[in-house]
Amino acid sequence: MKRIVLVVFIVVACLSVSAQDESRITLSANTIQVDNFHAYSINPSFELALNDHWNLRYELGFGVRGNRKFYMHTPVTLPVGGLLFILGLSAGGSFINTLGILMMIVPEGVSYDISLTDDLELSPFIDINSCEYYLTPEYNDLQFLLSGDAGIALRMHISDRFYMSAYSSLTMLESKGLGFSGGLGIGYKFDL
Repeated sequence: MKRIVLVVFIVVACLSVSAQDESRITLSANTIQVDNFHAYSINPSFELALNDHWNLRYELGFGVRGNRKFYMHTPVTLPVGGLLFILGLSAGGSFINTLGILMMIVPEGVSYDISLTDDLELSPFIDINSCEYYLTPEYNDLQFLLSGDAGIALRMHISDRFYMSAYSSLTMLESKGLGFSGGLGIGYKFDL
């Protein structure tokens, strides 16, 4: 089983690397506004370029909610995969380790780059593997809500590698409904 997973991973990685354009790292200040759920965070994100247009999206976020309590955004599968990996280490299960690693590298979503001019780029995106962690105001219990986003990002290049970005999206939070999120950031493009 491990060999099959390894072979599939290597083949996909080789296909992706041979077709890559430029991947991106962005640091942005974000807000999420959904019904009774308001949060403000600093989000490092990484977009792995699969080719000239398609990217895999990964994002973390750390901040506070409107009630001044801890807030964190992460892909759903990241903490679950981490727990499975640790469980596999303690139980000696290579299948559980492998499953944990695979879950940790599952992307949060995908984006598609559209070049408007030499300096402007538009990227519609969809994130379906998202989760919001937060502390409750009453008892400081750690809770989580599944979430999803569909939005658009605009990047203005200030040099060959550096850019400024802005994004806005519709955000769906489990049991809270539909709202919006947005952010401003600065980023760096690089070849892998």
